[in-house]
Amino acid sequence: MIAAATREAMGYDYKETEQNYLKVPDGYNPDGSPKMKDMPGNKKVRKKVARPNDALLRFILRCRLPEYCSDVQKVEINKKVIEIKQIAEGEIREFAGRLIETMDKENTN
Repeated sequence: MIAAATREAMGYDYKETEQNYLKVPDGYNPDGSPKMKDMPGNKKVRKKVARPNDALLRFILRCRLPEYCSDVQKVEINKKVIEIKQIAEGEIREFAGRLIETMDKENTN
């Protein structure tokens, strides 16, 4: 099963054969009609290529060699970035609060 999947993933060459048959007379039936038989005629052999299946190849590599072909994405959390975001959020909230206070004062006047 793995060999077949690997072959499919890598692509392969194969031959496709097409055989034509000709009807030729072969004596007569008892009622006098001609008896026909099939004789092999032209035979065509075509060489074809099955294209590689990239998705299957990636899947096989991930399953068989996970240490080399893993799809794991590592996320690193930078403490400094979190601190900067928290400071910025605090400043934005403070600014929004002062803006609301100013608007309330103008509306009461």
